[in-house]
Amino acid sequence: MKHFITLLLLLVTFAAVAQTTPETTDVQQATMERFAAVQTIQSNFTQEKHLSLLTAPVISKGTFAFTKTPSRLRWENTEPFQNGFLLLENETFRLEKGLKKPIKHAMASQVATQMKMWLTFDLAALSKAHTLDFFDGGVRLTPKKENGIFTEITVWFSKQNPQALEKIRLNETNGDYTLLTFTNTKINEPISEENF
Repeated sequence: MKHFITLLLLLVTFAAVAQTTPETTDVQQATMERFAAVQTIQSNFTQEKHLSLLTAPVISKGTFAFTKTPSRLRWENTEPFQNGFLLLENETFRLEKGLKKPIKHAMASQVATQMKMWLTFDLAALSKAHTLDFFDGGVRLTPKKENGIFTEITVWFSKQNPQALEKIRLNETNGDYTLLTFTNTKINEPISEENF
């Protein structure tokens, strides 16, 4: 569940309202401005979990839908199993075979707090926890101190649409890594209420 929530937070890192700090570089500022206009995102994803104990990656597929206002996100695996989660403003639900089940415990409020930081692309907060290394076509986030989960997170922007993400790679402390690849991404198109 912890990895699942972290993936969720990363997905919306750049679908955000820009906040400028004095330390913001031209590249950072341009990236924030590019994504500031994003109000909705819909995409398919493929998740490859590369484990040192296995010769082939564990692959799952699914979809996600995000709206900035109101703040909503549906992340759902469709293959090989149907499960996921749903965030509606400050409420969190687990999805099991399409059914919503409320989650009411401390983790849900922690997720909501973290979501606000990522949804608003709070550069000051991100910079406190990560070293941001922008490169041509993406950004690398390195935790400033060990968090026990990831050693490095790399995000690539789509070549076809610079407001969309193409891939995210999450390197874990044990050498394993997860690669998320996004396809059929739609930016600022209406999202059916049935998704939420």
